[in-house]
Amino acid sequence: MTKKIFRSTVAVGLAVLLASLVIIMGALYTYFGHVQEQQLRDELSIAAAAMESGDGEAYLSKLHSDNYRITWLRADGTVLYDTKADAAAMENHAQREEVRQALTNGTGESSRYSATLLEKTLYYARRLPDGTVLRLSASRVTMGVLLLSMLSAILAVIAVALILSGILAGRVSRRITRPLNTLDLEHPLENDAYEELSPLLRRLEHQRRQIDDQLRSLRRRSEEFEQITASMTEGLVLVDNGGTILSMNPAACAVFHTDAACVGQPLLTVERGSAVSHALHDAMDTGHGETRMERDGREYQFDMTRIQADGEVVGAVLLTFTVVLVAGMNLLTVPSVSLEGEQLWQLQSLPVTPWQVLRAKLDLHLLVTLPPALLCLACGLVLLRAPWTSALLAGLLVALDVVFTAAAGLMLGVAMPRFHWTSEMAVIKQNPSVLLALLVNWAAGFVLGVGVLVLAQFVPVEAAWMAALGILALADGAALRWLKTKGAKKLQAL
Repeated sequence: MTKKIFRSTVAVGLAVLLASLVIIMGALYTYFGHVQEQQLRDELSIAAAAMESGDGEAYLSKLHSDNYRITWLRADGTVLYDTKADAAAMENHAQREEVRQALTNGTGESSRYSATLLEKTLYYARRLPDGTVLRLSASRVTMGVLLLSMLSAILAVIAVALILSGILAGRVSRRITRPLNTLDLEHPLENDAYEELSPLLRRLEHQRRQIDDQLRSLRRRSEEFEQITASMTEGLVLVDNGGTILSMNPAACAVFHTDAACVGQPLLTVERGSAVSHALHDAMDTGHGETRMERDGREYQFDMTRIQADGEVVGAVLLTFTVVLVAGMNLLTVPSVSLEGEQLWQLQSLPVTPWQVLRAKLDLHLLVTLPPALLCLACGLVLLRAPWTSALLAGLLVALDVVFTAAAGLMLGVAMPRFHWTSEMAVIKQNPSVLLALLVNWAAGFVLGVGVLVLAQFVPVEAAWMAALGILALADGAALRWLKTKGAKKLQAL
């Protein structure tokens, strides 16, 4: 958290600095640009007044400036004098924008940008009483050149700002997180921390008390369980799904010639007989397994029963909706209408109804997608050893989802056709309806999967499966009804 606060503080400081530099430089550039333009106008007015009172060329020859350029023109655009170049070698300026404006309105102005020199040249012209035109020009650097010229200064400012921001951000972040790092979670209400943390601390205290109560309850139940099983003459062994021993009472320890140290070890390390191994696998698969063994001159009956939580394994749910997501990527119906292209009229002229055409496209999608999806699901459920009820419900859900994928994709294909194409790949890979159908299928699968897992925490898993099946059945019915009525009409009207 300290690093996050540190990075955020430095980032905010740097962002504010850069924004300030951009705003300040933009404002200064605009301001000094206006000042330069006004100076050009004033200089032109002074020069024009001087030209009117004396010999123009003699006056201009006395002016020397590296910042300004003065050009004197006849009314026809011929250059009479220029302070930077030979007038005789210069081209006619009659078509220059500022010259035309001056001849027409008395004054004129324009600007031209040089991409080579990265500068902007301003031109101001005024018509004199004798009909000639006096033009004054000056170069103005662009914002890019200004940034480049000030780059070293800007980098120095940014470096200093980063150093100061880093120092201040480090101190501030440590100061903010110090009360959090020193919280006493064993006694939340005794902490002298931020007032904003009071609700969190009260919640932590409440949860701590709940955890303590649950631990005491579990400890008491564990002790009761040990006392009950210790007095049993029958052997009792608890193992998890992987066959690891969770508990073994003294009677079972005597049978297997072991002690309490075997807890946490696989059952097969205590008893390597194949009969116990087969019985354990039977219990995992079918829920019950039994075998008889002779040990120390006595015959023992071993009964093994599987203990299930809510009758469902989370892996079956995850497998089912993984198959749903993968099946949703097989989008045969979406581009099927667009692939007809300009030959759609041939399909419309056949002696079949539009609904029969749409149904044929649906049947093709089901024939290609449904069998592989069910085969993948069956293989996965066999590996997970899922109960037959869960396997049946999972198969029905995959089947309904494949129908939904086909119907929803065909709806989008009819509603968003794309007939003008040059390549069939463009219809499939560059069609917005294909991407939309893929996102819809994934979203539906994700929502249903999460919904089943969450709902299974409050109701039996079979009820959660049935709720998902009901939602998919309603969606399938609505999609097929739309295709049979409005979809068929749309296809006929295309």
